[in-house]
Amino acid sequence: MSALTTPEDGSEPLEYTYTTWDRKVRKAVVGVDSIDLTGAWSVYDVPVGNEGTHGWLVERLDAHDDKLPKATGLAREYAADQQRYHDGERGEHSKPDPLTRPIVHEDGKRRPVEVPVAEIRRHVVLARRQAAAKPDPQAIAA
Repeated sequence: MSALTTPEDGSEPLEYTYTTWDRKVRKAVVGVDSIDLTGAWSVYDVPVGNEGTHGWLVERLDAHDDKLPKATGLAREYAADQQRYHDGERGEHSKPDPLTRPIVHEDGKRRPVEVPVAEIRRHVVLARRQAAAKPDPQAIAA
């Protein structure tokens, strides 16, 4: 059985790893498309290593109050749900495949939005920068 993994350093994780039934490792990662406060946060599902050139857009959070905590929470829940799915631990009333499929194509089938891994990497770098620049609330109160 696979396990969901998160960083051990106590920081706000921006990625969550899960393992598919066929032993491929994937990550749910948080990215933002701009370093300023107007950037839209997104969660992506990407292969680990050099296994692919595209990842999937899980969800784009573009409301004014959709920030880092909401994006990391979504990534954590998504990866955990994927892990339960691939481990066969989901309930009988769950969707057959938890992957978000936000686009309906002209053939009527729902498919994930593919995003080039290079673009996702840029968004992840910006998210890390913005997360690192976030002031520590305890430091402000002191």
